[in-house]
Amino acid sequence: MPLRAFKEKSFVAVVALLCSVGIIFISLSIFSIFRNKQSYLNEALIRSRAQAQLFAENSASVIYAADLMLLSLRSMIRHQSSVSRLLSITTVQIFETELRLLPQIKDVVLLDSKGDVLYSSAGTERFELATFGEHRYAWLEFSVDTVIAEKDKAKIVLSRRLENRKAEFLGVLAAIVDPDFFYDRFDDYLDIDMDAIALVDMKGRVLTGWFRESDPGKKFIGADIRVLPPFSSFTGTILSGGGRRTHESGAAIVSTHQLPGFPFHVAVSYSLMKVLKKWRGEASRDIATVFFTSLLAAFTLILAYRHRQRRQKAERELLGHHERLEETVAERTVQLTETNQKVVQKNAALEKALAEVKTLSGLLPICSHCKKIRDDKGYWNQIESYIHEHSDVKFSHGICQECAKKHYPDMGLYDDE
Repeated sequence: MPLRAFKEKSFVAVVALLCSVGIIFISLSIFSIFRNKQSYLNEALIRSRAQAQLFAENSASVIYAADLMLLSLRSMIRHQSSVSRLLSITTVQIFETELRLLPQIKDVVLLDSKGDVLYSSAGTERFELATFGEHRYAWLEFSVDTVIAEKDKAKIVLSRRLENRKAEFLGVLAAIVDPDFFYDRFDDYLDIDMDAIALVDMKGRVLTGWFRESDPGKKFIGADIRVLPPFSSFTGTILSGGGRRTHESGAAIVSTHQLPGFPFHVAVSYSLMKVLKKWRGEASRDIATVFFTSLLAAFTLILAYRHRQRRQKAERELLGHHERLEETVAERTVQLTETNQKVVQKNAALEKALAEVKTLSGLLPICSHCKKIRDDKGYWNQIESYIHEHSDVKFSHGICQECAKKHYPDMGLYDDE
């Protein structure tokens, strides 16, 4: 595999790997963000259930304490021969002692067999009990009822049937419990992250409540809990079904818990906006981290891609220069080869010419009289012999004009000239 193709595949593989890692990182981050959201929701759900149960059990204990007081008084009455004897000073003192220990009870009313008030710890002269007839005919031994007499006032009425040892009907003993007591002693505990808490009857009417977004003194007593914004996600079956229920909507988490043994519910509401406030901050931070990390990774890939393009361009240009250089070198090599061939040919011709021509050079000793030449061995040679030995020159004898006139004047060798 060529090196360039290997580098190309390696770069593609690295980019694909980085993209896969980026996708996995983004997916895990999104999963973590939504998992954290669900954790906050589950935490709020558990808190709402626990707090609804806690308030329900505390509220039930308050009502149970009032009922225990009624039971103790009823036990005293069963041992009296007549109801009128209960109005003695000793009995009243017992009543007052019991009431001082139970501040949630605002009034204790003793009704005779006709429904008239025999005794009231708060001085009530007239008192109407809706379940008096049922107590008279022994249909009910114990009853719990809610009375909303005024717009901002509600009360819980506990009543017990009174009878003597002969099971003869003597009257009804009733205790009026103030619902506000349930939350008056939990002021410090109520200052937590819940948005609303309410005590409601089985019809959904608010007996008392605490709402973070409303005026401190406004408790919406008598209002239908379903129309209140913190509890608008209620359905018709939540209260009538009893027990413990939780309902989630797009605005709030609402948990209800029935008071054990009593027809009341405690409802706790958590606003999702506040529950997820911290999560939104963390999610924004995580999203920003993922975004800038992805942006940095994308920027790095773009820079790497551009650097790779520039490098490839430089490599192509270098390859082009290298190819052109090779072509130039090849051309120059051909030209040089041709030139060398020509030089070789000229040198051969010159050597051939030099081989045919011998030249004499240097200082040549010659006799001034006989013109003989002395060789390098010290011998004197005729000039024509010396030149013939040291060159390719061959002599042919002739006679010049002067010598012909001097030595052969009679022959007239140069007369024509």
